[in-house]
Amino acid sequence: MLTGLYHYNVYDGVMVVIRVIFVLVLLIAMRYSLQLFRALRSQDEMLSNGTTDKLIPQMATYFRSFIIYVIGYRGDKRERTPMHEVDSAWLASNWYYVFRRFLIFYSIYITFGILLTRPVYFEGSALVFYNYDRNNLNAIFYLLCYIGLNAIADTLSIYFTFYNLEKITKTGRVFFYGAFDFFLATIFFVPNQIASCFLWYVKRAENNIEFTGNLFATFFDLVFWPYALVGNVEANTTIGQLFPGQLIITGTVFFPTIAMISVLFLYRIFLTVSYYVKKALIFVGIDEFCKKYLEMNSISPFQFQPDGSFGYCNAALVLVFNGILISMLYDTGKALLNSFQG
Repeated sequence: MLTGLYHYNVYDGVMVVIRVIFVLVLLIAMRYSLQLFRALRSQDEMLSNGTTDKLIPQMATYFRSFIIYVIGYRGDKRERTPMHEVDSAWLASNWYYVFRRFLIFYSIYITFGILLTRPVYFEGSALVFYNYDRNNLNAIFYLLCYIGLNAIADTLSIYFTFYNLEKITKTGRVFFYGAFDFFLATIFFVPNQIASCFLWYVKRAENNIEFTGNLFATFFDLVFWPYALVGNVEANTTIGQLFPGQLIITGTVFFPTIAMISVLFLYRIFLTVSYYVKKALIFVGIDEFCKKYLEMNSISPFQFQPDGSFGYCNAALVLVFNGILISMLYDTGKALLNSFQG
């Protein structure tokens, strides 16, 4: 273990990371409200035909479109490939453009991280910032290593998440391919995190760490080592909650997997609930009630026809779902901001 330097509430620090991820997942889930409404219309047809619910593969297709947007696809005029033909093979053949996009992202992300945060340690009860190596060439080398390693890991992660989404679209096996994607993300994460911990160790100006335990325990200590938002370096003042900075740097490799599983899980819950609600109310004039609900809220960006189906109810269900997401987003965002109130 590390001697006398690692004294902070790891749980609270990890909760900061979880809240950031949860906020992003909620924003992604809300992004596809219109597509969710279309899925509910497809659900109406399944109810009328007596078929089983096959909507999760449809939602996986929507999530694939989100990944396509993130990696920089802008349409068949530039890429010369229609969106519906963009698959994992296309992604593999255009890996350089994805990699270049991540290089730009991590150049900004890590540079701001270095400017705004700093690893800390404790001398007794006093918190002290680590100083970085003042050799400019070394600093540039460490920065380029961070950027390159993370860009490689995230390019691989986004490719295999896209590949597993294709499998989910074809088979509907969310949990199997979600677990497989998490396993692959872990494979990309571990060597990247080891390299990141090594760079963290050698770039410090101080040499005040003593290793007294096994290598495995030391690795976990470095992964969860406390970082802080910098208030005043000279005065060693921080802003808000300490958090595991190394995990934030390299843990982004898990985000495509976590986002995929979480969003599809939220959609599965919502679509399952809506399915059984509709079955229970199939002979009740509930649609008129939903129409009144929409009129009261004065919010209806969805196009539908009152043709005896659940048109009004579908819009109302999406509205309720978004209301729940917004409430969760507000509570999580508020807790996250409270973590960094000085």
